[in-house]
Amino acid sequence: MLETSSCRKDGSVPIHYAVDDVNFFRGFYYVEGWAHDGNAAVPPELLFEDRLLPAQIERVHRSDLGALSAPALCGFRLRYIIRDGEMPRQFVIRLRTTTEQMSIGNPALDFFHRNPRPYHLAERAFFSRLRPGASVLELGARARSGVSRRGLFKDLNYTGFDIKDGENVDVVGDAHRLTSMFEPGQFDFAYSISVFEHLLWPWKVALELNAVLRTGGVVLTQSHQTWPRHDAPWDFFRFSASGWGSLFCAATGFRILEAADDLLAHVIAAQYTGDPILELAEQPAFLVSMCVAEKIGDPLVRWDADPDYRSLGDYPA
Repeated sequence: MLETSSCRKDGSVPIHYAVDDVNFFRGFYYVEGWAHDGNAAVPPELLFEDRLLPAQIERVHRSDLGALSAPALCGFRLRYIIRDGEMPRQFVIRLRTTTEQMSIGNPALDFFHRNPRPYHLAERAFFSRLRPGASVLELGARARSGVSRRGLFKDLNYTGFDIKDGENVDVVGDAHRLTSMFEPGQFDFAYSISVFEHLLWPWKVALELNAVLRTGGVVLTQSHQTWPRHDAPWDFFRFSASGWGSLFCAATGFRILEAADDLLAHVIAAQYTGDPILELAEQPAFLVSMCVAEKIGDPLVRWDADPDYRSLGDYPA
């Protein structure tokens, strides 16, 4: 993210800055970025409840900013060990010179909002196709945490579907058996958030979605490329941008319009033994993976079996 602007009319120069990376892990807070006023680097200060914290600041050479005529040592790495009672989401980075001062509240959120997200582009490929009066099926619609996405589909014929009854659920059933509850081609769109990792046979659900979507219908699925185990034992799969093509392909009657991994993460072994194979922190992982696919016709394959859940017990409430 580049935050730049020109000289003001009075000749003063605003602070230019970027927050490139923010991490918080086991009491350690880390921010990486750059800041300058056009002439010299502007070192960051870390505050909590208006109190200056004793963070370690390392100045870093940023040759990649040469096109912006930025001072070479305007980059920074900020490190801080969090004390009891301090909450990282309430941290503030302050940048100040003799004439200027600015504060960045919750730097991680600032970074998140100012950078275009790959998954936003994928979402746009889906939501830009919605039209008033169209029908949409949401898989996993139950408002487990009080979150309902029905409001995203105003002026559409919305059906909330879930394996358990609850708030925002119109139809209770198993996504592996959509064809037993809905008519062929009944829906124009389908939508699911954090559902596919909990499907015992996601390829079967792709085929079921094909059956209940009209030709030209579009489905958005968002799951995880990397995520801790959750809702066990009903936690089966992880997905990637390149992996969605195994589910939504010509064989299942789809073509992918957009696929993206997003929300960069780092995997760290709980016990480091010195084995180089466990030095994973610098290798990319992503918390979110999303796919938008269009039904292009009938599938070339079938999967007539039904899943057996007897060893799993009830799905978590």
